[in-house]
Amino acid sequence: MPFPADITLPLSAKYFSLKNTTAYNSNYDIVWSISYRVSSVSAQYGICTFLTTLSTPPISALPGQYIGTYIPNNIISIAFDTTGLFALSSGIRPGVSLSGVIPFSLVVRNSSYNVIYNQSLTGTNFNFYNTDQIIKFRYSNPQQSVYIDYRKLIDREFTNLATIPLSINIPNINNLDNTYTGFSFCSPISTTVDNTATMLVYNFHTDGVINNTLTETITALPLI
Repeated sequence: MPFPADITLPLSAKYFSLKNTTAYNSNYDIVWSISYRVSSVSAQYGICTFLTTLSTPPISALPGQYIGTYIPNNIISIAFDTTGLFALSSGIRPGVSLSGVIPFSLVVRNSSYNVIYNQSLTGTNFNFYNTDQIIKFRYSNPQQSVYIDYRKLIDREFTNLATIPLSINIPNINNLDNTYTGFSFCSPISTTVDNTATMLVYNFHTDGVINNTLTETITALPLI
């Protein structure tokens, strides 16, 4: 598909996506994480992770402010964005006005592409540049929430960045017992400035229930 007019990237732009090959059942908790480091201080970039029921390419569609998530079948999209433009409204999805864009922010969109979280990470210990760290996510259908945590590789404990309530009872999403996790990276986001960041990925870990059981019966031994 042709890029929308609001994507103006230089020829040196970097853009990639990756997706796990195991389908998890989103009726249960899904946990996934990535270890990484981003260099080139002051360069624009965005990291976006997503849950999708799309098993075949394209696993992502648009770079720039979309950071690879404008595709059907996404359950949730979570972006760490130095520009905050992931939250911006465009001709193909809703969002905030330009005055509502928050640099160095955490932005979350649901399956209808609506922005359900848009908060600055400035003032937290989360580092956008030159720090080896892990970002971890837990999608919980029973809790109807997504949990977003991080830690530096030298630390032992995770810090919670956000706990976001949501619902997967969405009529336009099918095949919820076959859900995939993925990441996209783009640098720069939407600019003609020829300054790109470099991302080094250490590990991409996923965990969840892989069978398509929709219900289960729990039994217990009688008390003596």
